[in-house]
Amino acid sequence: MDAILGCLSNMFNIEGRTSQKDYIIFFLFVLIVSALISGTIFSIFGDSLGKWICIFLFTIPMITATARRLRDAGFSRLWALLCLFPPAGIVLEIICCLLPAK
Repeated sequence: MDAILGCLSNMFNIEGRTSQKDYIIFFLFVLIVSALISGTIFSIFGDSLGKWICIFLFTIPMITATARRLRDAGFSRLWALLCLFPPAGIVLEIICCLLPAK
């Protein structure tokens, strides 16, 4: 729970670091909550609204958490901008889950 709250409370902060464990927990939280929100809103309003709500809720926290994770792994934080492009962003987020700290 601390990992999730830590990432959400630092959603506008790219300074500092995010550990591998905290990033994995936050990444799984985002996946699960996005699936639940998308499914619930899809059943009520239709598919596209659920996707947009998830994008607005989690884009900034995920980019900043990825930037802090990349810094912890010894890479440039600018790579976090790849999160804005869905195929490359998902691959980058999975790679960030696997990178060891430096």
